[in-house]
Amino acid sequence: MLIDPLQYKQEVMKRYYIILLPLLVLLLLSSCNKQVDDKYQPLVFVSLVASSSTMAPSEDVGITADASGTLINYYWSYNSGSMTGGGDHIQYTNVEPGSHLVICTVVDSEGEIEQKQVTITVQ
Repeated sequence: MLIDPLQYKQEVMKRYYIILLPLLVLLLLSSCNKQVDDKYQPLVFVSLVASSSTMAPSEDVGITADASGTLINYYWSYNSGSMTGGGDHIQYTNVEPGSHLVICTVVDSEGEIEQKQVTITVQ
């Protein structure tokens, strides 16, 4: 008895589909489940504290951020003046009389963002 080559090819393909399709579905379903990192700690930005709220021109004021979480990054910005340091503590200097805003933005490994600000007055 002779087997038609086209029919043989179709029969082989059916067997592959029967075996591979359930495996593919299982693979897709298992990749959809997001693994939760048991070590992740949510971001908590507790406080932003300046060593003084007033300063004379060219003095330094220390500013410290108190935050916790997983893989935290600190980003500092201010409307005028200069800063040294980084991370959770900076030294801020300004020579312009008036009120100046210093902002600290904290970002964790999951992209959560919290922000606090302090006002420093130069007399």
